[in-house]
Amino acid sequence: MRTFKKVVVSAAVLLMISGVASAGGKNEASVSRLKETRDSLAAQANNQKGYPRARLDMERARVNDLINDLEAGKRVDPSEIDSAVRHRNEAGR
Repeated sequence: MRTFKKVVVSAAVLLMISGVASAGGKNEASVSRLKETRDSLAAQANNQKGYPRARLDMERARVNDLINDLEAGKRVDPSEIDSAVRHRNEAGR
């Protein structure tokens, strides 16, 4: 019975570790996408004045907050990441 408990506990630990490792890889990809988005928004803002620049700067700050949250290990809704990338694409039009 003791051996069975050890096997079950070991399996549970391995599943937890693999889940955390795969989530870490997803976070790195998301951070990379968001950094590209932030840099693109900054470049677009440099060519603007007034309200359009302020809007791009606000969006860049929001993206920067998402990056900071992901790097701190906080949970971020994937739809927020997609929304930020989509806004970057729309801002370039």
